Amino acid sequence: MRTKLPLLCLLLVLLPSAAVAQSFRGELTTRYRDRWGSTDWADEDFYAYLRLSFGQDGWRSDGEDSQGLSGALSMRWDQDLLTRRNEIDDGKNDLRVYYAYLDVHKIDHFDLRLGRQFVDEAEGFNLTGIKGIYSVPWKHMRFGLFAGQPVSYYTAIGSDERAGGLTWSLRPRDRTLLRGSWIHLEEEAVDSDVVTLAYRQAFAQGSNLYVTTRTLDFNIFNGMVGGSWHIDSANLLLTGNYRRQEEINDSRSMYFGDLSSVIGPSRPYHQLTLNLSRPLGDLASVGVGFSSRELLQDGENRGNQEYDRYFADLFLTEQALHGFYASFNFSRWETDRDSSSTLAGSLGHQFFDERLRIDVGSFYAKYDLQRTFDILDQVPQERYDVRSHYLRAEWRVRKRYRVRLDFDRTTDSTSDTAYYEAELRFGLDLGFLGKGSKR
Repeated sequence: MRTKLPLLCLLLVLLPSAAVAQSFRGELTTRYRDRWGSTDWADEDFYAYLRLSFGQDGWRSDGEDSQGLSGALSMRWDQDLLTRRNEIDDGKNDLRVYYAYLDVHKIDHFDLRLGRQFVDEAEGFNLTGIKGIYSVPWKHMRFGLFAGQPVSYYTAIGSDERAGGLTWSLRPRDRTLLRGSWIHLEEEAVDSDVVTLAYRQAFAQGSNLYVTTRTLDFNIFNGMVGGSWHIDSANLLLTGNYRRQEEINDSRSMYFGDLSSVIGPSRPYHQLTLNLSRPLGDLASVGVGFSSRELLQDGENRGNQEYDRYFADLFLTEQALHGFYASFNFSRWETDRDSSSTLAGSLGHQFFDERLRIDVGSFYAKYDLQRTFDILDQVPQERYDVRSHYLRAEWRVRKRYRVRLDFDRTTDSTSDTAYYEAELRFGLDLGFLGKGSKR
Protein backbone atom coordinates (compact mmCIF):
# COMPACT_ATOMS: atom_id res chain seq x y z
CA MET A 1 0.00 0.00 0.00
CA ARG A 2 1.54 3.31 -1.09
CA THR A 3 -0.86 5.59 0.83
CA LYS A 4 1.01 7.91 3.16
CA LEU A 5 0.01 8.96 6.67
CA PRO A 6 -0.67 12.62 5.75
CA LEU A 7 -3.04 11.46 3.03
CA LEU A 8 -4.96 9.24 5.45
CA CYS A 9 -5.23 12.13 7.87
CA LEU A 10 -6.69 14.24 5.09
CA LEU A 11 -9.30 11.57 4.38
CA LEU A 12 -10.34 11.59 8.04
CA VAL A 13 -10.90 15.33 7.74
CA LEU A 14 -12.67 15.12 4.39
CA LEU A 15 -15.18 12.37 5.12
CA PRO A 16 -16.85 13.91 8.22
CA SER A 17 -17.11 17.22 6.39
CA ALA A 18 -18.76 15.48 3.45
CA ALA A 19 -21.27 13.73 5.70
CA VAL A 20 -22.89 17.03 6.67
CA ALA A 21 -22.48 18.83 3.35
CA GLN A 22 -25.53 20.23 1.61
CA SER A 23 -24.25 19.26 -1.86
CA PHE A 24 -22.94 15.73 -1.39
CA ARG A 25 -22.37 13.48 -4.40
CA GLY A 26 -20.84 10.07 -4.74
CA GLU A 27 -20.91 6.60 -6.22
CA LEU A 28 -19.86 3.13 -5.03
CA THR A 29 -19.15 0.54 -7.73
CA THR A 30 -18.12 -3.08 -7.19
CA ARG A 31 -16.89 -5.41 -9.95
CA TYR A 32 -16.36 -9.15 -9.99
CA ARG A 33 -14.46 -10.44 -13.06
CA ASP A 34 -13.78 -14.05 -14.01
CA ARG A 35 -11.61 -15.11 -16.96
CA TRP A 36 -11.06 -18.70 -18.04
CA GLY A 37 -10.23 -20.88 -21.04
CA SER A 38 -7.08 -22.79 -20.14
CA THR A 39 -4.78 -23.44 -17.19
CA ASP A 40 -2.50 -20.63 -18.40
CA TRP A 41 -5.34 -18.17 -18.88
CA ALA A 42 -7.47 -17.99 -15.77
CA ASP A 43 -8.13 -15.24 -13.28
CA GLU A 44 -10.67 -14.02 -10.74
CA ASP A 45 -10.59 -10.48 -9.38
CA PHE A 46 -12.72 -8.22 -7.23
CA TYR A 47 -12.63 -4.42 -7.46
CA ALA A 48 -14.38 -1.73 -5.42
CA TYR A 49 -14.42 1.91 -6.58
CA LEU A 50 -15.50 4.80 -4.38
CA ARG A 51 -16.00 8.38 -5.57
CA LEU A 52 -17.14 11.15 -3.23
CA SER A 53 -17.38 14.91 -3.54
CA PHE A 54 -19.01 17.71 -1.63
CA GLY A 55 -19.37 21.43 -1.94
CA GLN A 56 -18.74 23.43 -5.07
CA ASP A 57 -17.45 21.62 -8.15
CA GLY A 58 -14.06 22.71 -9.42
CA TRP A 59 -12.43 26.13 -9.04
CA ARG A 60 -14.21 29.44 -8.71
CA SER A 61 -14.39 31.82 -11.62
CA ASP A 62 -13.08 35.36 -11.28
CA GLY A 63 -14.95 37.64 -8.97
CA GLU A 64 -17.09 35.04 -7.17
CA ASP A 65 -17.61 35.26 -3.43
CA SER A 66 -15.89 32.85 -1.07
CA GLN A 67 -17.64 29.49 -0.90
CA GLY A 68 -15.98 27.88 2.13
CA LEU A 69 -14.82 24.28 1.74
CA SER A 70 -15.23 21.57 -0.88
CA GLY A 71 -13.43 18.34 -1.67
CA ALA A 72 -13.35 15.05 -3.52
CA LEU A 73 -12.13 11.49 -3.12
CA SER A 74 -11.55 8.71 -5.65
CA MET A 75 -10.07 5.36 -4.67
CA ARG A 76 -9.93 1.71 -5.69
CA TRP A 77 -9.43 -1.46 -3.71
CA ASP A 78 -8.74 -4.75 -5.49
CA GLN A 79 -8.16 -8.35 -4.52
CA ASP A 80 -6.90 -11.29 -6.55
CA LEU A 81 -9.26 -14.18 -5.81
CA LEU A 82 -7.19 -16.71 -7.74
CA THR A 83 -4.08 -16.99 -5.61
CA ARG A 84 -2.34 -19.78 -7.51
CA ARG A 85 0.34 -18.87 -10.04
CA ASN A 86 -1.40 -17.87 -13.25
CA GLU A 87 -0.64 -15.93 -16.39
CA ILE A 88 -2.80 -12.92 -15.58
CA ASP A 89 -1.50 -11.04 -12.55
CA ASP A 90 -3.50 -7.82 -12.35
CA GLY A 91 -4.96 -8.08 -8.85
CA LYS A 92 -2.46 -6.63 -6.35
CA ASN A 93 -4.57 -6.78 -3.17
CA ASP A 94 -3.97 -3.14 -2.39
CA LEU A 95 -5.62 0.24 -2.01
CA ARG A 96 -5.04 2.83 -4.70
CA VAL A 97 -6.02 6.44 -4.07
CA TYR A 98 -6.39 8.39 -7.30
CA TYR A 99 -7.22 11.71 -5.67
CA ALA A 100 -8.23 12.91 -2.21
CA TYR A 101 -8.18 16.65 -1.74
CA LEU A 102 -9.74 19.52 0.16
CA ASP A 103 -10.41 22.88 -1.52
CA VAL A 104 -10.35 26.04 0.57
CA HIS A 105 -12.22 29.06 -0.81
CA LYS A 106 -11.72 31.56 1.99
CA ILE A 107 -9.76 34.31 0.25
CA ASP A 108 -11.16 36.29 -2.67
CA HIS A 109 -9.48 35.42 -5.98
CA PHE A 110 -7.40 32.68 -4.34
CA ASP A 111 -8.05 28.92 -4.29
CA LEU A 112 -6.07 26.40 -2.25
CA ARG A 113 -6.09 22.62 -2.76
CA LEU A 114 -4.55 20.19 -0.24
CA GLY A 115 -4.00 16.46 -0.76
CA ARG A 116 -3.53 14.00 -3.59
CA GLN A 117 -4.55 15.59 -6.87
CA PHE A 118 -4.13 15.88 -10.62
CA VAL A 119 -2.52 19.21 -11.42
CA ASP A 120 -4.59 19.76 -14.57
CA GLU A 121 -2.84 23.05 -15.30
CA ALA A 122 0.50 21.18 -15.47
CA GLU A 123 -0.37 18.38 -17.92
CA GLY A 124 -2.30 16.39 -15.31
CA PHE A 125 0.78 15.73 -13.17
CA ASN A 126 0.00 13.50 -10.15
CA LEU A 127 0.96 15.01 -6.82
CA THR A 128 0.36 14.61 -3.08
CA GLY A 129 0.83 18.07 -1.71
CA ILE A 130 -0.48 21.60 -2.08
CA LYS A 131 -1.59 23.79 -4.98
CA GLY A 132 -2.62 27.43 -4.90
CA ILE A 133 -4.07 29.51 -7.75
CA TYR A 134 -4.51 33.29 -7.73
CA SER A 135 -6.86 34.80 -10.31
CA VAL A 136 -7.55 38.39 -11.32
CA PRO A 137 -10.21 39.83 -13.66
CA TRP A 138 -7.61 41.41 -16.00
CA LYS A 139 -7.50 39.18 -19.08
CA HIS A 140 -8.79 36.32 -16.87
CA MET A 141 -5.23 35.84 -15.66
CA ARG A 142 -4.46 32.90 -13.34
CA PHE A 143 -1.14 32.12 -11.67
CA GLY A 144 -0.49 28.98 -9.66
CA LEU A 145 2.18 27.25 -7.58
CA PHE A 146 2.31 23.60 -6.48
CA ALA A 147 4.66 21.41 -4.44
CA GLY A 148 4.73 18.00 -2.82
CA GLN A 149 5.57 14.38 -3.52
CA PRO A 150 5.05 12.89 -7.02
CA VAL A 151 2.69 9.94 -7.40
CA SER A 152 3.36 6.72 -9.30
CA TYR A 153 1.02 3.71 -9.49
CA TYR A 154 3.63 1.39 -11.02
CA THR A 155 6.81 1.72 -8.96
CA ALA A 156 7.65 2.47 -5.35
CA ILE A 157 8.07 6.15 -4.52
CA GLY A 158 11.30 7.17 -2.84
CA SER A 159 11.00 9.06 0.43
CA ASP A 160 13.27 11.80 -0.89
CA GLU A 161 11.41 12.44 -4.14
CA ARG A 162 10.00 15.94 -4.50
CA ALA A 163 8.14 17.84 -7.18
CA GLY A 164 7.01 21.43 -7.64
CA GLY A 165 6.44 24.10 -10.21
CA LEU A 166 4.23 26.86 -11.46
CA THR A 167 1.37 27.40 -13.92
CA TRP A 168 -0.16 30.41 -15.63
CA SER A 169 -2.88 31.25 -18.11
CA LEU A 170 -4.58 34.31 -19.57
CA ARG A 171 -7.13 35.25 -22.23
CA PRO A 172 -5.93 38.30 -24.18
CA ARG A 173 -9.16 38.05 -26.21
CA ASP A 174 -12.45 36.25 -25.65
CA ARG A 175 -11.57 33.34 -27.94
CA THR A 176 -7.82 33.20 -27.27
CA LEU A 177 -6.12 31.25 -24.49
CA LEU A 178 -2.43 31.22 -23.58
CA ARG A 179 -1.12 28.93 -20.86
CA GLY A 180 2.10 27.40 -19.61
CA SER A 181 3.59 25.25 -16.87
CA TRP A 182 6.93 24.28 -15.37
CA ILE A 183 7.40 21.00 -13.49
CA HIS A 184 10.60 20.40 -11.50
CA LEU A 185 11.14 16.85 -10.25
CA GLU A 186 13.86 15.57 -7.93
CA GLU A 187 14.36 11.78 -7.93
CA GLU A 188 17.08 9.64 -6.40
CA ALA A 189 19.14 9.37 -9.58
CA VAL A 190 18.07 12.35 -11.68
CA ASP A 191 16.50 15.81 -11.60
CA SER A 192 14.12 16.72 -14.42
CA ASP A 193 12.44 19.87 -15.69
CA VAL A 194 9.53 19.95 -18.12
CA VAL A 195 8.23 23.25 -19.48
CA THR A 196 5.08 23.43 -21.60
CA LEU A 197 3.66 26.36 -23.57
CA ALA A 198 0.26 26.20 -25.26
CA TYR A 199 -1.89 28.46 -27.45
CA ARG A 200 -5.54 27.94 -28.36
CA GLN A 201 -7.74 30.01 -30.67
CA ALA A 202 -11.46 29.43 -31.14
CA PHE A 203 -13.39 30.54 -34.21
CA ALA A 204 -17.02 30.66 -35.25
CA GLN A 205 -19.06 27.48 -35.84
CA GLY A 206 -16.96 25.45 -33.40
CA SER A 207 -13.67 25.62 -35.31
CA ASN A 208 -10.44 26.00 -33.35
CA LEU A 209 -6.64 25.94 -33.57
CA TYR A 210 -4.17 24.83 -30.88
CA VAL A 211 -0.37 24.70 -30.65
CA THR A 212 1.69 23.08 -27.90
CA THR A 213 5.44 22.87 -27.42
CA ARG A 214 7.34 21.09 -24.66
CA THR A 215 10.92 21.16 -23.41
CA LEU A 216 12.70 18.44 -21.41
CA ASP A 217 15.54 19.79 -19.25
CA PHE A 218 15.14 23.09 -21.14
CA ASN A 219 15.81 21.55 -24.55
CA ILE A 220 12.97 21.60 -27.08
CA PHE A 221 11.63 18.07 -27.04
CA ASN A 222 8.35 17.84 -28.95
CA GLY A 223 5.45 19.86 -30.25
CA MET A 224 1.97 19.57 -31.70
CA VAL A 225 -0.31 21.69 -33.83
CA GLY A 226 -3.92 20.76 -34.48
CA GLY A 227 -7.46 21.94 -34.69
CA SER A 228 -10.89 21.53 -36.21
CA TRP A 229 -12.68 23.19 -39.11
CA HIS A 230 -16.43 23.11 -39.63
CA ILE A 231 -17.36 23.31 -43.32
CA ASP A 232 -20.89 24.75 -43.27
CA SER A 233 -21.72 24.27 -46.94
CA ALA A 234 -21.17 20.51 -46.74
CA ASN A 235 -21.94 20.05 -43.02
CA LEU A 236 -18.52 18.46 -42.52
CA LEU A 237 -16.17 18.56 -39.56
CA LEU A 238 -12.45 18.18 -40.28
CA THR A 239 -10.14 17.55 -37.32
CA GLY A 240 -6.45 16.82 -37.30
CA ASN A 241 -3.10 17.25 -35.63
CA TYR A 242 0.59 17.08 -36.43
CA ARG A 243 3.10 15.87 -33.81
CA ARG A 244 6.86 16.10 -33.98
CA GLN A 245 9.58 14.89 -31.58
CA GLU A 246 13.02 16.35 -32.19
CA GLU A 247 15.18 14.48 -29.67
CA ILE A 248 15.57 10.95 -28.33
CA ASN A 249 13.63 10.52 -25.10
CA ASP A 250 16.31 8.84 -23.01
CA SER A 251 15.25 10.42 -19.73
CA ARG A 252 15.93 8.23 -16.70
CA SER A 253 12.92 9.68 -14.91
CA MET A 254 10.12 7.19 -14.25
CA TYR A 255 7.67 10.08 -14.55
CA PHE A 256 8.86 11.65 -17.82
CA GLY A 257 10.62 8.67 -19.41
CA ASP A 258 7.34 7.02 -20.45
CA LEU A 259 8.06 3.34 -21.22
CA SER A 260 11.66 3.87 -22.28
CA SER A 261 12.94 1.49 -19.61
CA VAL A 262 10.75 -1.30 -21.05
CA ILE A 263 10.76 -0.86 -24.84
CA GLY A 264 13.69 1.48 -25.28
CA PRO A 265 13.76 5.27 -25.65
CA SER A 266 11.39 6.79 -28.20
CA ARG A 267 13.23 8.25 -31.18
CA PRO A 268 12.57 11.43 -33.17
CA TYR A 269 9.45 11.10 -35.32
CA HIS A 270 6.61 13.04 -36.83
CA GLN A 271 2.98 11.98 -37.11
CA LEU A 272 -0.05 13.30 -38.97
CA THR A 273 -3.66 12.40 -38.12
CA LEU A 274 -6.76 13.56 -40.03
CA ASN A 275 -10.42 12.78 -39.44
CA LEU A 276 -13.47 13.82 -41.50
CA SER A 277 -16.98 13.32 -40.11
CA ARG A 278 -20.50 14.23 -41.16
CA PRO A 279 -23.92 13.79 -39.50
CA LEU A 280 -26.67 12.46 -41.78
CA GLY A 281 -29.58 14.29 -40.22
CA ASP A 282 -31.08 12.48 -37.22
CA LEU A 283 -30.47 9.08 -38.79
CA ALA A 284 -26.72 8.48 -38.77
CA SER A 285 -23.20 9.86 -38.63
CA VAL A 286 -20.17 8.74 -40.60
CA GLY A 287 -16.46 9.38 -40.27
CA VAL A 288 -13.22 8.44 -42.02
CA GLY A 289 -9.65 9.04 -40.98
CA PHE A 290 -5.96 8.52 -41.64
CA SER A 291 -2.84 8.52 -39.46
CA SER A 292 0.80 8.18 -40.50
CA ARG A 293 3.94 8.02 -38.35
CA GLU A 294 7.50 8.26 -39.69
CA LEU A 295 10.85 8.18 -37.89
CA LEU A 296 13.26 11.08 -38.43
CA GLN A 297 16.28 8.84 -37.73
CA ASP A 298 17.22 5.21 -38.23
CA GLY A 299 16.69 2.74 -35.43
CA GLU A 300 13.22 1.24 -35.82
CA ASN A 301 12.30 -1.30 -33.14
CA ARG A 302 9.16 -2.55 -31.46
CA GLY A 303 8.75 0.71 -29.55
CA ASN A 304 9.60 2.98 -32.48
CA GLN A 305 7.74 1.82 -35.55
CA GLU A 306 6.58 3.61 -38.64
CA TYR A 307 3.00 2.90 -39.65
CA ASP A 308 -0.01 3.99 -41.65
CA ARG A 309 -3.50 3.60 -40.27
CA TYR A 310 -6.85 3.99 -42.04
CA PHE A 311 -10.17 3.89 -40.22
CA ALA A 312 -13.89 4.42 -40.81
CA ASP A 313 -16.84 4.69 -38.41
CA LEU A 314 -20.61 4.53 -38.92
CA PHE A 315 -23.32 5.09 -36.30
CA LEU A 316 -27.04 4.52 -36.93
CA THR A 317 -29.53 6.15 -34.53
CA GLU A 318 -32.77 4.86 -33.06
CA GLN A 319 -34.72 6.95 -35.56
CA ALA A 320 -33.08 5.08 -38.43
CA LEU A 321 -33.54 1.58 -36.96
CA HIS A 322 -36.96 2.01 -35.32
CA GLY A 323 -35.78 1.91 -31.72
CA PHE A 324 -32.47 0.11 -32.19
CA TYR A 325 -29.04 1.72 -32.60
CA ALA A 326 -25.92 0.30 -34.23
CA SER A 327 -22.26 1.13 -34.79
CA PHE A 328 -19.59 -0.19 -37.16
CA ASN A 329 -15.85 0.38 -37.25
CA PHE A 330 -13.10 -0.64 -39.66
CA SER A 331 -9.38 -0.11 -39.13
CA ARG A 332 -6.27 -1.04 -41.13
CA TRP A 333 -2.70 -0.88 -39.81
CA GLU A 334 0.35 -1.22 -42.07
CA THR A 335 4.09 -1.22 -41.32
CA ASP A 336 7.11 -2.27 -43.39
CA ARG A 337 6.91 -5.77 -41.91
CA ASP A 338 3.44 -6.31 -40.45
CA SER A 339 -0.18 -5.46 -41.16
CA SER A 340 -3.53 -6.01 -39.51
CA SER A 341 -7.20 -5.32 -40.19
CA THR A 342 -10.03 -5.08 -37.67
CA LEU A 343 -13.78 -4.97 -38.12
CA ALA A 344 -16.25 -4.41 -35.29
CA GLY A 345 -19.98 -3.93 -35.02
CA SER A 346 -22.64 -3.65 -32.33
CA LEU A 347 -26.44 -3.50 -32.05
CA GLY A 348 -28.36 -2.23 -29.05
CA HIS A 349 -31.82 -1.40 -27.74
CA GLN A 350 -33.32 0.17 -24.62
CA PHE A 351 -36.35 -1.30 -22.86
CA PHE A 352 -38.77 -0.34 -20.08
CA ASP A 353 -38.51 3.45 -20.45
CA GLU A 354 -34.73 3.22 -20.96
CA ARG A 355 -34.17 1.44 -17.63
CA LEU A 356 -32.73 -1.65 -19.35
CA ARG A 357 -30.09 -1.45 -22.09
CA ILE A 358 -28.82 -4.48 -24.00
CA ASP A 359 -25.96 -4.48 -26.53
CA VAL A 360 -24.55 -7.34 -28.58
CA GLY A 361 -21.47 -7.07 -30.73
CA SER A 362 -18.66 -8.79 -32.54
CA PHE A 363 -15.00 -8.04 -33.26
CA TYR A 364 -12.76 -9.60 -35.91
CA ALA A 365 -9.04 -9.01 -36.43
CA LYS A 366 -6.64 -10.46 -39.01
CA TYR A 367 -2.85 -10.26 -38.55
CA ASP A 368 -0.04 -10.74 -41.07
CA LEU A 369 3.27 -10.78 -39.19
CA GLN A 370 6.84 -11.32 -40.31
CA ARG A 371 9.43 -12.78 -37.95
CA THR A 372 12.99 -12.25 -39.13
CA PHE A 373 15.77 -14.79 -38.47
CA ASP A 374 19.43 -13.93 -38.82
CA ILE A 375 20.28 -17.26 -40.48
CA LEU A 376 20.09 -16.89 -44.27
CA ASP A 377 17.86 -13.79 -43.80
CA GLN A 378 14.75 -15.93 -43.61
CA VAL A 379 11.52 -13.95 -43.19
CA PRO A 380 8.68 -16.39 -42.50
CA GLN A 381 5.13 -15.07 -42.61
CA GLU A 382 2.69 -15.72 -39.78
CA ARG A 383 -1.03 -15.24 -40.36
CA TYR A 384 -3.79 -15.65 -37.81
CA ASP A 385 -7.12 -14.12 -36.91
CA VAL A 386 -9.02 -13.37 -33.70
CA ARG A 387 -12.80 -13.38 -33.25
CA SER A 388 -14.70 -12.05 -30.27
CA HIS A 389 -18.42 -11.84 -29.45
CA TYR A 390 -19.90 -10.02 -26.51
CA LEU A 391 -23.09 -9.24 -24.63
CA ARG A 392 -23.68 -6.15 -22.46
CA ALA A 393 -26.76 -5.66 -20.28
CA GLU A 394 -27.27 -2.74 -17.88
CA TRP A 395 -30.38 -2.44 -15.72
CA ARG A 396 -31.20 0.60 -13.60
CA VAL A 397 -33.11 -1.21 -10.88
CA ARG A 398 -33.87 1.90 -8.85
CA LYS A 399 -33.13 5.58 -9.28
CA ARG A 400 -29.83 5.20 -7.42
CA TYR A 401 -29.01 1.54 -8.04
CA ARG A 402 -27.92 -0.27 -11.20
CA VAL A 403 -26.53 -3.64 -12.26
CA ARG A 404 -24.42 -4.45 -15.33
CA LEU A 405 -23.37 -7.78 -16.85
CA ASP A 406 -20.62 -8.21 -19.47
CA PHE A 407 -19.82 -11.50 -21.22
CA ASP A 408 -17.16 -12.09 -23.90
CA ARG A 409 -16.07 -15.14 -25.89
CA THR A 410 -12.83 -15.01 -27.91
CA THR A 411 -11.18 -17.51 -30.26
CA ASP A 412 -8.18 -17.39 -32.58
CA SER A 413 -6.93 -19.52 -35.46
CA THR A 414 -3.81 -20.69 -33.62
CA SER A 415 -5.72 -22.74 -31.03
CA ASP A 416 -8.89 -24.75 -30.57
CA THR A 417 -9.39 -23.20 -27.13
CA ALA A 418 -12.05 -20.55 -26.54
CA TYR A 419 -11.41 -17.85 -23.95
CA TYR A 420 -14.19 -16.38 -21.82
CA GLU A 421 -14.58 -13.32 -19.66
CA ALA A 422 -17.57 -12.48 -17.44
CA GLU A 423 -17.95 -9.39 -15.31
CA LEU A 424 -20.73 -8.35 -12.93
CA ARG A 425 -20.99 -4.74 -11.69
CA PHE A 426 -23.13 -3.14 -9.00
CA GLY A 427 -23.40 0.64 -8.85
CA LEU A 428 -24.93 2.69 -6.03
CA ASP A 429 -25.49 6.47 -6.15
CA LEU A 430 -24.53 7.84 -2.72
CA GLY A 431 -26.13 11.25 -3.17
CA PHE A 432 -28.87 10.35 -0.70
CA LEU A 433 -26.31 10.63 2.13
CA GLY A 434 -26.13 14.40 1.70
CA LYS A 435 -27.91 16.59 4.21
CA GLY A 436 -31.31 17.63 2.96
CA SER A 437 -31.18 15.44 -0.17
CA LYS A 438 -34.34 13.94 -1.61
CA ARG A 439 -34.77 10.23 -1.14
